[in-house]
Amino acid sequence: MRFSHNPVFIFRSDFTEGENNEILFVQPGENAHPCFDFMSGKITGSITLPADNPIVAELIAFNHKVLMALRPLPNCTMHVEIFRKANGELVFLEIACRAPGGMIVQMHEQRCGINFEQAHFAMQMKLPIEFTSYQRPHCAWAWFPMREGTVQTLKSVAVESLH
Repeated sequence: MRFSHNPVFIFRSDFTEGENNEILFVQPGENAHPCFDFMSGKITGSITLPADNPIVAELIAFNHKVLMALRPLPNCTMHVEIFRKANGELVFLEIACRAPGGMIVQMHEQRCGINFEQAHFAMQMKLPIEFTSYQRPHCAWAWFPMREGTVQTLKSVAVESLH
């Protein structure tokens, strides 16, 4: 199932790399649209991908190739953005040695119990940090652009949630 109807698949992969260049945790996800599209009225957001989604293994292998090309890398969290062209080819967009933006940090914390901002600083200060292996089924977030107009009615929806 696609998160958006965007013809260009945009994925991100957030991970942590330890002192010995080992990947300690990785969580691929799919973005709704390119971030810049928010300026033209499209939502921005992301959803985690389940481990059994076929693209996950491809994204993790692609991540590994990117990391090998850029080594040595610091002991930190990282955020990679990747395009998937219509022919299936994965294309590297960018990498940042930082926690991911938007509400991705909160999304990972809800799904896996890992706060990427705290992990980033702890790893750089060489403080011990534990990475859990539990994962809840799915997490997502979205920001909707403000539109001109007046709200005329509000309807309450009963939603059960643990949060």
